Amino acid sequence: MTAPLEIHLARLRVRRCQDLRPCVVVAVLPANRVLVAPISSSDLYRPPQDFMLDSASSEFGDTGLDRSSFVLGDEWAEIDAGRLEDYLGRLTGDLAQAFLEWLG
Repeated sequence: MTAPLEIHLARLRVRRCQDLRPCVVVAVLPANRVLVAPISSSDLYRPPQDFMLDSASSEFGDTGLDRSSFVLGDEWAEIDAGRLEDYLGRLTGDLAQAFLEWLG
């Protein structure tokens, strides 16, 4: 069962491409749907709109990501939970708390 703060791979349209990319589950919705926010490692980070996942964080290893990345604040999508592919990890500890505060 998928839970908020998990990071999975999913094929999502972000800007002009629809690639398999990591995303964080923001919410589990009725009818087997989830709200996800895509994660990028490109150099297009826009604070405070996006949320940084810094590899220097002590909890970064729990994310399953390879390098510092950021959660895109303006590209969220509601998708069928079945579109979530490989489980990579999850946000934990102070990183999870900071993410929840960023969500508002």
